[in-house]
Amino acid sequence: MSKRLIILALVVVPAIAWWLLRRPTPAEVPVASVRRGTITSSIETNGRIEPAEPYRVQAAVAGLIKRVLVQAGDRVQTGQVLVELDDSEHLARVREAEAALVAAQAELAMLERGGPVSQLAQVEHELKLAQAELEQADFELARLERLARKQAATSLEVEQARHRRQLAALRVSSLEAKRGSLVDPHQREVARARLNQARAALERARQQLDHCRLRSPIAGSVISVAVQPGDYLASGSLVAEIAPMDTVRVVILVDEPELGRVRLGQRFRLTWDGAPGRTWTGRIVRLPSQIVAEGTRQVGRVLGQLDDNSGYHWPAHTNVNIEIFCGEARNALVVPREALRQRDGQTGAYCVREGRLEWRVIQVGLTSPNWVQVLGGLSEGDRVVLTTSEPLREGMPVKPVSESY
Repeated sequence: MSKRLIILALVVVPAIAWWLLRRPTPAEVPVASVRRGTITSSIETNGRIEPAEPYRVQAAVAGLIKRVLVQAGDRVQTGQVLVELDDSEHLARVREAEAALVAAQAELAMLERGGPVSQLAQVEHELKLAQAELEQADFELARLERLARKQAATSLEVEQARHRRQLAALRVSSLEAKRGSLVDPHQREVARARLNQARAALERARQQLDHCRLRSPIAGSVISVAVQPGDYLASGSLVAEIAPMDTVRVVILVDEPELGRVRLGQRFRLTWDGAPGRTWTGRIVRLPSQIVAEGTRQVGRVLGQLDDNSGYHWPAHTNVNIEIFCGEARNALVVPREALRQRDGQTGAYCVREGRLEWRVIQVGLTSPNWVQVLGGLSEGDRVVLTTSEPLREGMPVKPVSESY
């Protein structure tokens, strides 16, 4: 009998040892417990500060670009010169217009004086002589009339003096009429019209010359410059875009899978690496109408408006960091986001139950960068497996290692 027990032991003990050695060692997996807490759902992404109302600076005259004095990102003042065109042709036109104005002024001055200087001087000389003769005839007529009243002169002498006075008066009247006829009143009107035309032509020429210096219509930032020295610029062509960066909008780039969580009126927080420690807030004012490529991403461009941007001057196209707040739940059942997995098209998590893995399909509510709200499928205190390099499967024996969350 003892011999038979010995033989049995020799067979059974090695078998048990072989089975114990063949049994898999449970894999260590990190776990966290499902618990209650407050979760704030948000989307962390990036965006750009852009001008709300950019001004387009366009060429008023055509010409060859001589100098470009600004570049994108520069801050400019109202009236500051942005681009200079070659102004040699326009400068020549100003000189011609100035000469034409001087000639028109001289013509009108001559007509206002009565006519050509040489003819006017001749008539003036003859008129002075005739007026002197008339004065002498008046004196002689008066003298003879006094003598005739005293019987010292005859009536014939008086009549002859009166006739000489009439002839002198006629000569004066004739010369005055001749002086007036040297200039036709219509000529003066024509000369005045020519003078007004010359003034207007000079003003236009000076304006065209000034248009060769394209100036900023406002104080702001240069968004873009569309030209370079040596380019030929047609009238009406775009030269640059200037924007008052005190009035801005926020273009928020939201990845396509996250767009369903974005709503009008949602609040967001904005930070900029160029202003450490400073935070701006705002709200969503427009949702995207299409999905566009932004580098390697497919995004919707959500439009946001800052609550207060007074006193801050943003550089053009500033890249900023955005956090959109999508909702908040208090005393919610939450698990770490890294516990979520996809299996057979369903969202779930692996729980540790009596040392083995158990797959649970769960319903997800709000999400944040680190946490997920659980609406169903898990209970408070359940332990869920976090990210691990171990391949997981239903029923797999594991050794849980707690993670602090």
